[in-house]
Amino acid sequence: MTIYKKIKENYNKTTQRITKQYSTCNKSMASLKASTSFLIKCKKVGIIPHFISNSTSNIYNIFKINKEIPPNIKRILDKHVYHFHNKILNLLIQQKHNTTHKTRVRQEKLQAQITELLQEGVVVSTRSQTCNNNKNIPLFDVIAEGEDCIKTNDDKEQQETARTQLVSIIDEHMKNKTTTTLHARDKQILSTVGRCRSFLKENDDIIIVNADKGGKIVAMYKKEYQTKMATIVEDMCTYRRLKRDPPNILQNKNNLLVEKLFKLGIINEAEKYKLTNKTSTAPRLYGLPKIHKDGNPLRPICSTINSPANGLCKYVVDILKNLTVDSIYNVKDAKDFKTKIENIKINPDEVLISFDVVSLFPSIPVNLALNTIEDKWDTITAHDDPEGAIYGHFDAVY
Repeated sequence: MTIYKKIKENYNKTTQRITKQYSTCNKSMASLKASTSFLIKCKKVGIIPHFISNSTSNIYNIFKINKEIPPNIKRILDKHVYHFHNKILNLLIQQKHNTTHKTRVRQEKLQAQITELLQEGVVVSTRSQTCNNNKNIPLFDVIAEGEDCIKTNDDKEQQETARTQLVSIIDEHMKNKTTTTLHARDKQILSTVGRCRSFLKENDDIIIVNADKGGKIVAMYKKEYQTKMATIVEDMCTYRRLKRDPPNILQNKNNLLVEKLFKLGIINEAEKYKLTNKTSTAPRLYGLPKIHKDGNPLRPICSTINSPANGLCKYVVDILKNLTVDSIYNVKDAKDFKTKIENIKINPDEVLISFDVVSLFPSIPVNLALNTIEDKWDTITAHDDPEGAIYGHFDAVY
């Protein structure tokens, strides 16, 4: 039984109505915080959201002469449009802050009303007496139901934001636990969490990592983790040792390439600003244990966040993504795979097999990838570049 079902069963309509309003208000607050956080991140890294840039896309059509914009007009136009986009972004952030403040005031008002009603014991049955005036907060149910709600959102970043907010709410509740009677089950969970924290603090030779698959958490000895990672990076067939840290050299190469793309008219000033990197760091390598395989080997993951060419790589991915749109061999995720095979019938003389390729992406020859891109260029640019403007500059850039 969910929390709201319990309230519906045990309390009168006034309490139910205010609780429903409070729930809606909480959802609005979570959405506001997530959208505000997104806009602020965009502002910090110099990215203009698509819904803003798309709203002004028709401006360029006004200045077209024979289906093209003169270069001198385009440079001036890009500059003004970029500043206009930033102005809209700042106004949106300000509006979000104002709306958040109004929503918070309403949230606090509804919370006070709910607290007053619960303290007065406005109930329709005697079941709440066994709940000690509803002070027994079902913490375990809150966590489970909260996770169910979070998983309805397909955006992984928004999921993490929602989890952080849920943890903050639970943490705030636990700080006030001296005035709240907890269920025995919740007390056991909190006790277990506390003992786990103390154990990890006393045994700093143990680390906690995510499993490669299944969404599980793995505890392993730090020495074992370091040994397995060292085995991976010592493979001289895949990696080679560098004499010095290369981020500055790669950053300069990235910025020179971005400048060349801008001068050739492939990207505008806003994109140039977004793709230029001034504070890059070397990519970080870490491992995720494969708990479904013998020996629990590590899968190496290279995090390119803030790496020299991170922005440029995302730009290229956005261009190349059309390659897999209509491909019958492309599978988005396990859910998509299930949808594709659920109606396939396997005869008694047939078997379904799968292949496991070791280090698939690093094993693809670079020349093969470049030749494939060149062969499929018409498919790649079918929607974004129907006139082949980018391909016309391909040789000049590379």
